[in-house]
Amino acid sequence: NYLKNGDLVKPMSVVWCVKESLYKAFATQGLSFRQHIKVVPFLGSPENEGVAWIHYGTSVKKYRFSYFSFEGFTCAYALKEKFQRPLQEKRSFS
Repeated sequence: NYLKNGDLVKPMSVVWCVKESLYKAFATQGLSFRQHIKVVPFLGSPENEGVAWIHYGTSVKKYRFSYFSFEGFTCAYALKEKFQRPLQEKRSFS
């Protein structure tokens, strides 16, 4: 877990905002913040940018996000990248 040390308020606020942005953009019933949305570690990014993924059903979608803070608030937005690939179906070999 990359959020173990130091003050967690700002990084957790960013993660929450990114996940909220992706949740609203994906707009699919059953999508879970915890299970389906993954935010790649971003701390120390001088551009306040990062990458996040949605893994839902057979779909994998990649997003780039940016964030900024002002007057104690955090704002994040995410843009879908062209990378899209379906998950491989599990095959059983008899």
